[in-house]
This record gives sequence, C-alpha cells and structure tokens, in this order.
Amino acid sequence: MTYTPKIVSPDEVRTFFTPFLSHDDIDDMTLLAKIEAVERYVSDVYFEGSYPASAKVPCILLVASKVMMEPKILYNDKYSPIKKIGDITYESPKSISPYQQAKSWEQMALQMLDYQRTKWVIKLAYG
Repeated sequence: MTYTPKIVSPDEVRTFFTPFLSHDDIDDMTLLAKIEAVERYVSDVYFEGSYPASAKVPCILLVASKVMMEPKILYNDKYSPIKKIGDITYESPKSISPYQQAKSWEQMALQMLDYQRTKWVIKLAYG
C-alpha cells in the first residue's frame, strides 16, 4: 500500500528544485517514503496528529533537505541553490555546498515549525 501525502505532493517537491528533480535522480517510492516520514514527524511532534496547511512550506523544506542528502543528488552539481520558496525569498552564499544547503533548509523549516507550535500552544491555552 502506498502512502497518500496529506500536506505536500511529490510534484511540489520535484518543482522545488532547479532544475526540476527528475525521476532518474530519485524514484517515486523513495520520494513518497521521505514525504511520509516528514509529514508524520511534523504532525506528531508539532500539531498533535493534525495536518495543517500552514505546514506546507516547512514540509517542502524538510523533504527537500532529505532528498538533497541522497548520494546521487548530494554529489551532483546539477541542482542550484534555491532562492525563493513560496513567499519567502532569501540569499544563500554562492559557495554553499549541497550539504550546507540541505542543512540550512532543515534549520529554516524547524524554526518555522517551532514558531507555529508556539502560536498553537498559546491558542490552546488561551483559546
């Protein structure tokens, strides 16, 4: 049985990369496994089992960081650093390695999720 993504689709992850992340570089089953792991982690740790739409950008960043760590992609110069994600634009150094890029995406995603969780806890506490 294959996993059905609840927050982010495989196509959203593939289009996140420049150029488009090809099926030759990562197959659908591997990508779905990464999406499932990230979505379940985010849901369980940050949102008490729910899958809010506000978690889309952090989930894309987390899945992309996991994809970037795949040896076939990590050691491939084909994928350039991303400078815009949704409404968020940022500058990354020109000399950043794929590993550093993946770690920065992961760190940004976790910071976004921490911020959202803080708002979630305050909302639950004060209604």
